[in-house]
Amino acid sequence: MSTRPFLRVEALTKLFVPRQTLLGRLAGRQGRGVLALDDVSFSIPKGRTYALVGESGSGKSTAALLVAGLIQRDRGKIEIDGIDLAEADPATRRALRRRVQMVFQDPFTSLNPRWRVGAIISEPLQALGLLSDRQAIAARVADLLSRVGLDSADAARFPHEFSGGQRQRIAIARMLAAEAELVICDEPTSALDVSVQAQILNLMRDLQEELGLTYLFISHNLAVVRFMADDIGVLKAGRLVEAGTAEAIFGDPQHSYTLALLAAVPEASVEAAVAARQARSGSGASSMHSRPGLIAGQVANEF
Repeated sequence: MSTRPFLRVEALTKLFVPRQTLLGRLAGRQGRGVLALDDVSFSIPKGRTYALVGESGSGKSTAALLVAGLIQRDRGKIEIDGIDLAEADPATRRALRRRVQMVFQDPFTSLNPRWRVGAIISEPLQALGLLSDRQAIAARVADLLSRVGLDSADAARFPHEFSGGQRQRIAIARMLAAEAELVICDEPTSALDVSVQAQILNLMRDLQEELGLTYLFISHNLAVVRFMADDIGVLKAGRLVEAGTAEAIFGDPQHSYTLALLAAVPEASVEAAVAARQARSGSGASSMHSRPGLIAGQVANEF
């Protein structure tokens, strides 16, 4: 597996400035901005998972939105496969954007409730010009549904007919339809019932191993992070205070903030995540349904 960074973020900075009220403008007062990210740098080799962790308001989701191009950075550089997004021409930028997709936190709001599942999954195929023949599109949708553990007949149903875990599977199938290489996962299991969180995490690990996907994983659940991540960055008030391999962060944390985060998580849940990851590594080519992984109780403890 290549160690060349597929995603490189350098000195990323984002300041949110609130809109000034009419009274404030008349009084000549300047709105005070919020520095959401301050000089943050990290990189992810292709096929690996980098997790950003921290408390609410630490800047995790802001970093995800910046990498996805959904908001604009104030300073810094974002390179995907060696190409700086800010300097790329429009055609190159569009091609890179196809390779970057996002799995959102809430599967209840990230899917159009008026569209059938088949239309939701096929939209990237048509919008990105990947397929145009109706039969080919239908076959591809059926294949993607099967790949995420759903039935091809589910293409005719609406999102409200599915559980939260099934909706997140649909969102993952939509991501796969775009043939993404870098997947930004913004708390992908935190809105799900505990009983289905492990299933989604195992599915994501299976797809990563099968397709060589690169994950930027956002979470505040350290048991989930320990199971998913190869490398970890710890954010506090918009600054990256510690970074390293998952083994180093959990085994020998250096920053007081990292120690405080780890102290807030039951040790048993982290140990269970380690055991589950090791079980996966030694389980061979089992299917996603039979492969050992996290059990529900191991992802239930969030700080």
